[in-house]
Amino acid sequence: MEQTKYCKESILKSKKFIRKRDVLSVVLKDDEEYTIEEVNELYQEFVEKEVK
Repeated sequence: MEQTKYCKESILKSKKFIRKRDVLSVVLKDDEEYTIEEVNELYQEFVEKEVK
């Protein structure tokens, strides 16, 4: 079963991601679509990155 994919704009408008919106606006690309799982993974990778 294929998961639904969403564009960056839809994800950023979603209530589900309201607290992650700032990070996601940087991490997500305008011309790509993402599953909810992919969005969560990209968010986690970003916040777990070591600060240099």
